[in-house]
Amino acid sequence: MIKLFRFLLGYVEFEFINGFSEGFINECFEKEILIQNITLCENGFKAICRINTYKKLHKIALKHGGKVKILKKHGLPFFLAPLNERTGFILGAVLFAFILSFLSSFIWNIEIKGCDRLSEATISTYLENHKFKSGVMWGAVDKKSIAWDMMSDFDDIAWVHINRKGTTAVVEINETRKEIDSIDEYNLKGIKAIRKEISVTSQRQQSKMSVKDNKNYYTLHFFSLDIPLYFKIKKADFEEKSDKYLKIKGKTLPIGYTLTNEQEISCIKYDLINDEMVKLARKKLSIEAERELDGYEIVNSNITYHIKNDQCVMTGYYIVRYAED
Repeated sequence: MIKLFRFLLGYVEFEFINGFSEGFINECFEKEILIQNITLCENGFKAICRINTYKKLHKIALKHGGKVKILKKHGLPFFLAPLNERTGFILGAVLFAFILSFLSSFIWNIEIKGCDRLSEATISTYLENHKFKSGVMWGAVDKKSIAWDMMSDFDDIAWVHINRKGTTAVVEINETRKEIDSIDEYNLKGIKAIRKEISVTSQRQQSKMSVKDNKNYYTLHFFSLDIPLYFKIKKADFEEKSDKYLKIKGKTLPIGYTLTNEQEISCIKYDLINDEMVKLARKKLSIEAERELDGYEIVNSNITYHIKNDQCVMTGYYIVRYAED
């Protein structure tokens, strides 16, 4: 710890030569001027002291017929000293980093992938109507809600995922399979075919999660001492922590801070009408059929549903064929 404080405050290594060393040392101790690590050398001795202390040694050295001379400078103040003459450069770099960080928190480009039957212009217009466009801050975008609304409003969309790539929002869309027209049962003669049945349900009551409050808290770490820079009464619904520690010459020091991001989540419940329940069930059935029938060729399908006890049960009957081994 002593070495760490010396580095942070700065110190000099000096020599006293051509004088009465014992008298010089005794007077320094009498005046409570701290010099350390005293080692004898030719015509005097070497020692170390703080920067402000060294300025007081010249008069004492002359008084005892010698002189002091700096051999080497150590510590953070000497490392930062050359930057004092470049204040404008430092301020410019800090301002540039701040502006770059601020601008990167916005969406500047939207890339749409996976559209086949749907046009990119249609998706782009839909996103703009939901306030998802260039110039909007990422923090103001509810990505999960927008993806859910897209799957509910477009029958051709099976699922949507919105990713962040720098300042670009990548909207990945997976379209549902195109329905195959019914065919004559006689055309199935001579084909290795099997019957598949898939059922899904959708509930009338739905819930939507949203971030109600978002706060950051800092905790300083100094060796084994933790110093919280905040005061809070209740615990949030969700929290994420990240640690940062001081590094010197590649070595991590036990000095740093912990950033805790806490979010308060609110849950909004709402009811679907019958048409919305059917649309949601159809969406689920499309996704489940695509998963279970992967590798098969669908040659005929029939879908039925019924609504009972605030839920919609939808069943898909599929005739599929596959190549024999």
